Amino acid sequence: NYWTGDTSTHNLFSSESGANTASGTNNFFVGYQAGYNNATGFNNIFQGYQAGFANTGGYENIFMGYQAGVNNTTGNYNNFIGRRVGMFNTTGGGNNFLSYAAGASNTTGNLNTFLGFNAGFSNTTGSSNVFLGSYAGQSQIGSNKLVVDSLARGSASAEAMGSLIYGVFDSNPANQKLTINGNVGISTTSPYAKLSVVGQIVGEYFTATSTTATSTFTNLSSNQSALGSVISGV
Repeated sequence: NYWTGDTSTHNLFSSESGANTASGTNNFFVGYQAGYNNATGFNNIFQGYQAGFANTGGYENIFMGYQAGVNNTTGNYNNFIGRRVGMFNTTGGGNNFLSYAAGASNTTGNLNTFLGFNAGFSNTTGSSNVFLGSYAGQSQIGSNKLVVDSLARGSASAEAMGSLIYGVFDSNPANQKLTINGNVGISTTSPYAKLSVVGQIVGEYFTATSTTATSTFTNLSSNQSALGSVISGV
């Protein structure tokens, strides 16, 4: 079915979708009550049962899935794809949520990317987060975080300590942080230490932080020239 509101143009609505559109233009609403309350919003694509139901003036949104973006009112430039994805978002904008319940609790958070089952589920107002994987950042509520994971950790602190990758974005690169929870291998698929490298390592200098740990240098002999100046304390 093709239907347009009082002064709206270039809209395609079906199944009681877009019922209250007054002047919004270039909208595509397919599904029972999709975009039902849209009044002035334009350039939106809402597909699925009540997708974008509460949208009034939001524009340039793509909501696809059962109740995807159902409570969005004036949020713009959002992409919500999946069942109940971004379902509590109201004014948050520039978000990309993909998979079941990703970003489900987000209300006013902006510029978030949540990809995966329940990714970023608890976030409400946090912005500029990147959560990749099922359950990634599920308990995070702040801003400027990076989480790559596929397990439900149970708390924000457990995610910081247990997720495969956890990071913090900052406008000052010196304040940015990246934590890899596990062993890292370079040119090896079976790292046995926090950092395992197969190949040459080049560095300006190395600093030891322990006074009790034992270090092993293979093939380093006691008559190595200038050994004392190379390794302090020898």
